[in-house]
Parts: sequence; C-alpha cells; structure tokens
Amino acid sequence: MSDHPTTLNGNSATGGTTGRGVEWSSYATLHVKGEGQGVLAGFKSLRSGTLAELVGFVARLAGGQRADSTTERAGARVIEGPETVALAGRPHFPG
Repeated sequence: MSDHPTTLNGNSATGGTTGRGVEWSSYATLHVKGEGQGVLAGFKSLRSGTLAELVGFVARLAGGQRADSTTERAGARVIEGPETVALAGRPHFPG
C-alpha cells in the first residue's frame, strides 16, 4: 500500500512529508465551489481522474475558474485552486 501524505507542501525535495514525493497516480475528483446548504452541498463535481490529470486540467483554466476549483484526493485531503497550480509548476510534475 502506498503512503499518501496529508500535505503536499512537505519538506523533502520531491514534495510530501514522506520523501517519496507526490502520489501523482492517486485517484482524485475535481469540484467547483458553489451555493448550497450543508458541508458538501456547495460543491459540484466536474471530473475525476488521477491527481496528475486534474492538476494539469486546473492549471489550464482561467484565473477565476482556478480559484473556484477544489481537488479532492482519495484518502487524503482537499487541495485548493492556488495550491493545485503550484503543484503544476513543480519540476517533477508528469503532465
């Protein structure tokens, strides 16, 4: 079983807190913030795929759309739009 760090802003050179880097192949879902009631009612799912696919997709969106995006990585955490774009700028990003 692979180790999924709870942060993508770890201290290692490759990212993450384990020194193993970002799990680019992990399953993720892209959401858009919206109006609604309840904890998850305000999010609408746009697409799903690997973390690498969704990071690349968000990086190509217009600025306002990026800011309204949220990527939920399976078994880990929610990544807000600005952090997603920062991931796309990492030298080891596969996309």
